[in-house]
Amino acid sequence: METPDWMPEAPCQGKAQFMWYPPMEAKDPNQWYEMGRVVCSTCPVWESCLEAGADERRGMFGGLTPKERKKPSKTHGKWTDYRRGCRCGRCWIAHHEQMEQKPIDPDLLPNQGDPEYAEPSRVLFDIL
Repeated sequence: METPDWMPEAPCQGKAQFMWYPPMEAKDPNQWYEMGRVVCSTCPVWESCLEAGADERRGMFGGLTPKERKKPSKTHGKWTDYRRGCRCGRCWIAHHEQMEQKPIDPDLLPNQGDPEYAEPSRVLFDIL
């Protein structure tokens, strides 16, 4: 399988996958997804990533969880609502403002092969 053209620009490239694919035994996968969302929130290639994961049943793509990718948003005013397809002014502004935020330094993220964290909040503490 060939690496997509956009992948080298993704800040998640080569990073620990548990941030986008929570452990199967996780009681609350959303706690794990929050780590990935920190990275995805300012990702320059989120649209391509979201498109690549459109049919995936697991994992975060483009900053959205599997459940979020399945259904349009019922709320307004968050960057995730914009990525879920809402193009109202509030959602557009929220997304635009989020993309203007300083991206996280990928060097702060655990790499593939690093030991897994037992608790997701510890990773957030370390990277933020």
